[in-house]
Amino acid sequence: MTEVLAHRSSFFLHQLFSSKVIVRLKVDFSKLVKDFVKSSEQELFVTETINEKCIRTLKELGFFKSKFDTVSYRLVKVILPSGETEVLMTNLDASFSIADLQELYRLRWGIETAFFRLKSLQILGTFSGYSPLAIQQDIFINLIFLI
Repeated sequence: MTEVLAHRSSFFLHQLFSSKVIVRLKVDFSKLVKDFVKSSEQELFVTETINEKCIRTLKELGFFKSKFDTVSYRLVKVILPSGETEVLMTNLDASFSIADLQELYRLRWGIETAFFRLKSLQILGTFSGYSPLAIQQDIFINLIFLI
């Protein structure tokens, strides 16, 4: 449930600030996603009210919303060359085809793996000092080694 809540809250914030996003969901992410994967539909447009947990999370971030506020997103089914199904969740409208969304997600994969390497393999969250200069130096040296 925490993962669903995080996506709903983050999608609400993307909607609020008119920023665009694409994320991949696990095919067993929620009942809605499971039902979508089983269906013959290739895409599904969803608008739902935010729940109490989402309202509390947004309040902690300084956004005061109610159970009457809604979040809208689009689920898209992508079939990989291996035959495996992936589900993308986005707030990009229908002017972006499923092929467009698949390509956009593919293009961001390199960025995702770079962040993973920085955070996990190079332990970017651990710094050698406490001053802003020490932290900047640690970040820059990690970026150099990433290349």
